[in-house]
Amino acid sequence: MAQADGKVELNEAEIASAPMVTLRNAAFKFAFDKGCFASPLSSTTMESPRYMARYTEPPLRYEWISRVVSSGSRLDREGCYPSGLFKFVVTMAKPNSAPSDMHVEQVFI
Repeated sequence: MAQADGKVELNEAEIASAPMVTLRNAAFKFAFDKGCFASPLSSTTMESPRYMARYTEPPLRYEWISRVVSSGSRLDREGCYPSGLFKFVVTMAKPNSAPSDMHVEQVFI
């Protein structure tokens, strides 16, 4: 695990672990509940992350960058993007709990 900027990068096995998959799925649904995406959840998917890290300082937070794709709709309210890279930062009250807060932003490379 590489550590930088108060974060520990997760390895491929950790990223693919059941708790992290569950966390990302719950966070993805939470993002829709918060109105982060304009497209319907039923036609929108999030790919496996290209990067995922755990913050080393409280509160318990994880971040990752994943491609989000909408089929037949657009992700944004302006109707410009059918897909894009997004950075998710999720805060949890305790390990294996539901997300209590989230920040989602589009990443342009």
